[in-house]
Amino acid sequence: MIINNQIIEKIEKSKNVAIYVHIRPDGDCLGAATALKCVLKKMGKIADIFCDGEVGSTYDFLPDISLINVRKCDGYDLAVAVDCADETRLGGFINDFYEINNTIKIDHHKSGTNFAKINFVENVGSTCEILYFLFKQLNAQFDENICCALYCGIAADTGCFMHDNVTSQTHSVVADIMNYKFDFGYVNYKLFKCRSLSQINLLKQMLNNMLFICDKKVAISYLTINDFKKNNAKTSDTIGMVNNLSGIDTVDIGVLISEDKPGLYTCSFRSKGNIDVSVVCQKFGGGGHLNASGCNIFGGYKTVISKIEKVINEYYAGLY
Repeated sequence: MIINNQIIEKIEKSKNVAIYVHIRPDGDCLGAATALKCVLKKMGKIADIFCDGEVGSTYDFLPDISLINVRKCDGYDLAVAVDCADETRLGGFINDFYEINNTIKIDHHKSGTNFAKINFVENVGSTCEILYFLFKQLNAQFDENICCALYCGIAADTGCFMHDNVTSQTHSVVADIMNYKFDFGYVNYKLFKCRSLSQINLLKQMLNNMLFICDKKVAISYLTINDFKKNNAKTSDTIGMVNNLSGIDTVDIGVLISEDKPGLYTCSFRSKGNIDVSVVCQKFGGGGHLNASGCNIFGGYKTVISKIEKVINEYYAGLY
């Protein structure tokens, strides 16, 4: 993979870099951001990460994760958005991003907008896979922190290498970064096994709320603000939870809708095979990948479910 030379030049000439990740941050955007920050610091630059959203304790092993939204300088000469398909994913930091003269987007989503001055999008398994090649072109000095962060993003967005977005290139990248002796077993444990009691109680609530729609080809569940409160849980506790729905053997699509604000639901879609949930999410202004996408929908949970059911039925009918 060859990275745009303009990106290399902008990074090399920069002094103070603001790194932006998307709302409802996951392992790929956080891994990409922290890995990039480590590389920039090694290059003698100031780098700060900004995120409009809760960062779950799942990611407490990542370098400098506790310093997110801590500003170390008065102004930045470069802004880099990682793993953000479109500008809305920046959330409350959208204006901050555009106030910086030089802007770069690095992403791997097939749907999105070219909202930065320089946009690099490659259809691979994760943004961290792209950053590996960026770091190589920057002649970065890899270390265990950088490689741990890259592995986090790659493992997270490939479902620990179970998704169809895994290629021989993905495995080659991982084979190289694993030479740096970080504890990949612990990373996998934190990403895919470790759960707090609050998360387990929230999972139980989600399963209790589950129902089947679209001739039982879709398993859908919901979590309201009240569900989060009574289980002492946060929205960040839902990361990966939708996989429990899509993993049902008779189901094609799993959908989890979570109420972020009164009347606003964040919807996470997962699918199997060639069922393209990004097409469904695009009908609601969202998008993502073939088998993993998301969107936001306004309404009560019953209304949101009805809207989703209508669009998925239209998808099955071959209307788009």
